[in-house]
Amino acid sequence: MRNLLIISVLFLGAINTSAAQLSVSIGSPNLRIGVNLSDYPDLVAIPGYPVYYAPHMESNYFFYDGLYWVYDNDNWYASSWYNGPWSYVDSNAVPEYVLRIPVRYYRQPPVFFHFWSANDAPHWGEHWGVNWQEQHRGWDSWDHQRISSASPLPSYQRQYSGNRYPDAVHQRDMQQQNYRYEPQSAAVVQYYKNEREQSDQAHIKSQQQQPVQQNEQRSQQARQPADQQAKQQEQIRQQRIQESVNRAQEQSKQNQPHQQDRQQQEQPQQAKQQEQIQQHEAVQQNKTNVSKEPSRNRDERSKDNDKSDKEQGGDNRK
Repeated sequence: MRNLLIISVLFLGAINTSAAQLSVSIGSPNLRIGVNLSDYPDLVAIPGYPVYYAPHMESNYFFYDGLYWVYDNDNWYASSWYNGPWSYVDSNAVPEYVLRIPVRYYRQPPVFFHFWSANDAPHWGEHWGVNWQEQHRGWDSWDHQRISSASPLPSYQRQYSGNRYPDAVHQRDMQQQNYRYEPQSAAVVQYYKNEREQSDQAHIKSQQQQPVQQNEQRSQQARQPADQQAKQQEQIRQQRIQESVNRAQEQSKQNQPHQQDRQQQEQPQQAKQQEQIQQHEAVQQNKTNVSKEPSRNRDERSKDNDKSDKEQGGDNRK
């Protein structure tokens, strides 16, 4: 009985340790990687494996146990939606059937894959080292006659493409409503746990922000009457200014014909006054000329008399 209790404690401890490792090894879905899909990808089942791959994509893109898997830049990522956001998955947490995918189904295999057979799985133990190999003994050995069936594709996501693709907050709710599959691998179970915790935190944060938003709405509503009144007063002021401008323009239009008539009436008068001024100036000029004429005549007669006197004086001296 005592030995049974010890074994039970050790077993439970191993389970808790494994869960803790998975929790650390699988991050929350909040990453963007080098996969950017505008539409749902074409996925084809890999013969003899419960895994799908995307033959028309230029990336190592797979689907297994209800999640999409991508191997990019020597890292594994997972997501419950075909275009992310993605969670980083440590090499110790990647499901074995994902690791067993033959090399030929990697559309963008890294250089070191080329040294291995296309029909075999990558030599992850050689690549990730002895420690990883010791922790995952027998990962590449299984009964090919007893392979579990592939999980159903979440085909409901086909209708959400382009601008209709949901954000991470709504993805979980839509997944729960439309995809009833229960995952089998511990890594996928941990992924959904992390996703649920992240969604719950976002929901709590949203609820905490609601009172603040409601207060802001109340403040805006309280300010609306004063703002509306000020706006109405400004509209009235602008309307009065416009009315004054319109009256001034209308008055100017009404006065324009009278000004033209006045100008037409004043033109003959101005011409007549100009003519009178010219006549007056001519009369004055004539008077001036007449007054100068007798003076000139007297000067000429005086000169003639002087000349005559000189001539007579000369005769007398002779």
